Amino acid sequence: MRFIRYLMTIRDFLITVIGAVFFVLYVMIYGGLVLLVGKVLRKKRGEEAAKEFISREVGRFGRNVFRTLFCKVQVKGIENVPERGPMVIVCNHQSVLDIPLVPGYIYDRIAFIAKKEISKIP
Repeated sequence: MRFIRYLMTIRDFLITVIGAVFFVLYVMIYGGLVLLVGKVLRKKRGEEAAKEFISREVGRFGRNVFRTLFCKVQVKGIENVPERGPMVIVCNHQSVLDIPLVPGYIYDRIAFIAKKEISKIP
């Protein structure tokens, strides 16, 4: 019985490592393509078209994160979110998933604010 538990632990570890590698590759490749296309759009169609494209793709990325994790997301009170104009959404970071949650399901025109020290973390 111990041996089977040991094998299951190894299996779970390998699944986690493989999943993490694929996730990092996905973020790097997809994110790189989005930024590249955004740069081209900025030159050809202007700043607003580039912002709209990047915003839409960040939202798509956020939804894909939850689909990949087989998580069902239920948003309550979305009718209280204004369609236009400025708004502040404060996340308390119960997990790392609130970062893709906001642009994916609540608001797609987004800019993140963080303290200066965060920029020193790779």
